[in-house]
Amino acid sequence: GRDLIIAIEDYVQQNMDKEISLQEIADAVHISKSYLCSIFKRECGETFFNYLTAARINKAKELLKKTKHKVYVIAGMVGYQDYAYFAQVFKKSVGITAKEYREIYWGDN
Repeated sequence: GRDLIIAIEDYVQQNMDKEISLQEIADAVHISKSYLCSIFKRECGETFFNYLTAARINKAKELLKKTKHKVYVIAGMVGYQDYAYFAQVFKKSVGITAKEYREIYWGDN
């Protein structure tokens, strides 16, 4: 169980800049989509989709603090081709906009 979760998390980190489908990850770790969903929920206590969203937002926060990339570029780097959707998800997850986040945390390590 835990080794499988680590493999899934590694896959997400390495492919974060792309659209990631449940089927693609299931294929990469050689399990079914339904098994991936159930083991992820059991081992991590959250749905895979919630994990993926949180992983993408955390990576965006890191990039906002450490790089000077434009926010729309960072959105693409963490797998959101639709900037408006990224902005909406970021604000809902973090409570402030990506621009505000950068203004507060720029240069923090």
